[in-house]
Amino acid sequence: MVGLENEETVCSHISQICSLAGKQVLHIIRDPAANHPIITHYDRFYSLDNWKSGKIPDNDLDWMKATKTFPTAAIQAAIHDTLSELILLEKDSGLHDPAARRERTWTLATAFFFCLILEDALDTVWDLSGHTFKLWLTNHIIDDSQRWAAAEKCRIACLAAGDVDADGTMSVYKIPAAKDKFKNAHSEWIEPDKLIFVRRVNHQSQVQSPILIMHNGRPIRFARELPPPQHESEEKEVVKGGAVQPQSTQTRPRPKRLVKEKKSVS
Repeated sequence: MVGLENEETVCSHISQICSLAGKQVLHIIRDPAANHPIITHYDRFYSLDNWKSGKIPDNDLDWMKATKTFPTAAIQAAIHDTLSELILLEKDSGLHDPAARRERTWTLATAFFFCLILEDALDTVWDLSGHTFKLWLTNHIIDDSQRWAAAEKCRIACLAAGDVDADGTMSVYKIPAAKDKFKNAHSEWIEPDKLIFVRRVNHQSQVQSPILIMHNGRPIRFARELPPPQHESEEKEVVKGGAVQPQSTQTRPRPKRLVKEKKSVS
């Protein structure tokens, strides 16, 4: 993921929708009768028939590479907390299958969330049916190389800001301001609410049976329909030992912004 070492962070709505979808995703993953494209692809990939020539690997890296769902650093920052919560929920609820692959739930949930991120980038309805996963596998949705190239140019330019004192004569107190001046002159933030650059290749069939993300009895289809997020400094109440106790909400790591080169450079 193109990103800069900057304290500014974005895409809290992705962290929020993944958190809201978490229980539904876990239910689909743990349902033995689920005929879901993501799950069936994963199980078929790690079947003995598919690995006749050698030992099945212990980790899921091969599948994530094959399906191009390996999360970038920015995506990891957006979904890591929710993934960790799902693993704990699976364990505490007695849903964990000791016979299953060690990383199965984590990997499958990552793929579900990756599809939500694709849908968000394309401004399509958030859907857990796996339709977007099939479009991604068949290259009906692909990386937008032109926008990635523009972002990469800016990343290189911003990294070059570290050389503002190439001759070693600038006061250390002036270097941060000089770096900021260089970045502001050569780059600008674009699409701050996107974690990935993708595009549709051609007209695609619409999903026939979408699985919408539900919250308090209503569907959440787009970011604009998300409920107001809980402030990170607020405390939420949990039931423990029959008594309600406050529990601090941990701060989530945030992904970095995507950037592009300015058309006019001073």
